[in-house]
Amino acid sequence: MTVNAVPYDLCTGCGACYNTCPVSAIKMEYNEEGFFAPVIDDKICINCGLCEKICPALHPVYKNNERPSAYAVWADDGLRKVSSSGGVFSVLADYVLGKGGYVCGAAYDENLNLNHIIIDSKKMLPSLRGSKYLQSNSQDSFKQIKHLLQQDKYVLFCGVPCQVAGLNNYLGNNNYEKLITADLLCHGGVAPLAFQRYLKECFPNKEIEDYKFRDKKYGWVASVNVYYKNKTEQHSDRDSDLYFRAFNNCYSARKSCGTCQFAKLPRQADFTLGDFWGCIAYNPAYDDGKGTSLVFANNKKAEQLLSKLKNKFTLLDKIDLDYIINKTGQPLSHPFKKTTFMHDRFFFYLKHGSFEKAVTYCEKGKFDVALAGVWYGWNYGSVLTNHSRAFAIKHYGTNISRPRMPEEMWQLNRFADIFMTGSDQLWHYNIESYTKGAFLLNFVDDSHKKIAYSTSFGHDTDFTPKDKLRERISLFKKFDHISVREDSGVDILKKYGVKSVKVLDPVFLADKKLFENLAKEAEVEEKEKFITAYILDPTEEKTNAIKKIAKELGMPVKAMIDGMPSRYEENKQKIGLEIIEKPTVEQWVYYFKNASFIITDSYHGTCFSVIFEKNFVAFGNKIRGLTRFNTIFDIIGYKERLITDPAKQLSSALIKKDINYKIINQRLEPHIKYSENWLKNAIYSDKVINELPVYRILDAKTAKEIK
Repeated sequence: MTVNAVPYDLCTGCGACYNTCPVSAIKMEYNEEGFFAPVIDDKICINCGLCEKICPALHPVYKNNERPSAYAVWADDGLRKVSSSGGVFSVLADYVLGKGGYVCGAAYDENLNLNHIIIDSKKMLPSLRGSKYLQSNSQDSFKQIKHLLQQDKYVLFCGVPCQVAGLNNYLGNNNYEKLITADLLCHGGVAPLAFQRYLKECFPNKEIEDYKFRDKKYGWVASVNVYYKNKTEQHSDRDSDLYFRAFNNCYSARKSCGTCQFAKLPRQADFTLGDFWGCIAYNPAYDDGKGTSLVFANNKKAEQLLSKLKNKFTLLDKIDLDYIINKTGQPLSHPFKKTTFMHDRFFFYLKHGSFEKAVTYCEKGKFDVALAGVWYGWNYGSVLTNHSRAFAIKHYGTNISRPRMPEEMWQLNRFADIFMTGSDQLWHYNIESYTKGAFLLNFVDDSHKKIAYSTSFGHDTDFTPKDKLRERISLFKKFDHISVREDSGVDILKKYGVKSVKVLDPVFLADKKLFENLAKEAEVEEKEKFITAYILDPTEEKTNAIKKIAKELGMPVKAMIDGMPSRYEENKQKIGLEIIEKPTVEQWVYYFKNASFIITDSYHGTCFSVIFEKNFVAFGNKIRGLTRFNTIFDIIGYKERLITDPAKQLSSALIKKDINYKIINQRLEPHIKYSENWLKNAIYSDKVINELPVYRILDAKTAKEIK
């Protein structure tokens, strides 16, 4: 077993596995979110299992005191002035360097990449001082530390708790007396590539010489301080800086930070260092504005060293541990914050947009697109077409709101830039009247972009009563972009003076793997070949046809009916076949994916027959409208498989003849591309009011790349 066994949301990127691999088969590379993560070269790996054995995420070890001594600490004013808080790290570092030892800590390189480096000179100590709120690359520091310890050298290692845990596991049970470790009261590690994006976008075309999250000349506060090579500088507080805002809210922290196994007592290191924020409430004398450290001595070694160095401190007061645990919010029983669902949204926007958008949209709870549709209920086609539309939109680089019922969607006016209705027969007047105009987006403020994708009237005719038609037409005209599923829909809207185009149903835009993965979740496994029959409106004629096909092919039938509760028992009796009782969506997809032949009177049943490349016949469903069937068969051909008179059309030759899906896929391809391009353009084009563009949904850069 290797560290490939570590779940994505558990790996801390500490680098222990990289340092321990005996054949250098592991590299620490950026993952898709921009964090360091191990990548194993299978061609080199010898499967020795060492990387898995020392992984602190899989094998956490806790050796220190569960109730360490806590202290409020000041170094002298000179050290405090150049330190983030009370200067304790510098005192420890001076002690080790004075012993001819080495100090390992995080330092920027010339490109502001953060790496753990090892120094042996006080001249280099300034590079290790100061808070740096992002994940560092531990590189091969663990190897170097082990080598130095084996040479009987003093070493001080300072890092976040998971890095100390990684070093401890790497060194094993060896009790190195000359190793001193310090872990930090960590708020969570930010992705290094997110930091680089921030620098590039927020300080464009500027040469940065140094970057400090904290600078004491502005006081003991959290701030951002940028120093340029032209000797100018820029200062901002944490509430105005985008990076700090993402960091404070834990949007940009690693997923494992939200479930950190080391944000508790006992701690990992000999010492724990942090800011004693709010110390004025504990003892006003502790806050002189120059910085106060909160220090834990987590074991006997730390207690003895702290006592030995007491003359180096101007304040070293023991404080109440319970007060720190219960009153200060420090990560001593749990992480600062669990990784919020905003984490995924932040990195989604960072991938597809700008750093500014990633932060501000998370802060405001905003989305690119709010979807209106029948995603709920027992109609499998409606559920899957909405699922497919959501998949396609996210694939194009936009984020969508969580599903809401039509009567609740007005609330999204504050949070969404675009509103999109579709697909399915949402503009059938019976459905539209039931939802009180929600699928015409009558609740949407006109400043938002409105899109209809692959929406349908259900029939060749719009059944809107005359007294309701004017209002309905006015709502159509407020759409920025309209596409419909059938040619007849284009004709209806044309009569109303509304432009539209025909596109494919969203199920054809989704990756086939989306449905294959759903089928895997069905918890069903049929051992023998079977026929799937999915019938919405059972009749004796259809049942006889199903039996005829089953006899011709010599296979059992797995029958499914529409799950609508009001008709379920009636249809169950009408079909006259043994049925699969109320299948889940996953099971429904399974029976389409794995069927040897499909019989259906459903439009979406027909679509999924095509998607899974099955031999099938479709009964033209006049009750629900033939226009949708005609539209899809006009594209794919094979109109002889659209059955309106089973007794005449359903021959043995037709049943046994294979469909050539190479031809069908060639016919579908240009329609898929057209539909995708139409949808992308509708999303990324400017909103126009009185022929003036007023905004872009996403950054211009992103829109240009996607186009």
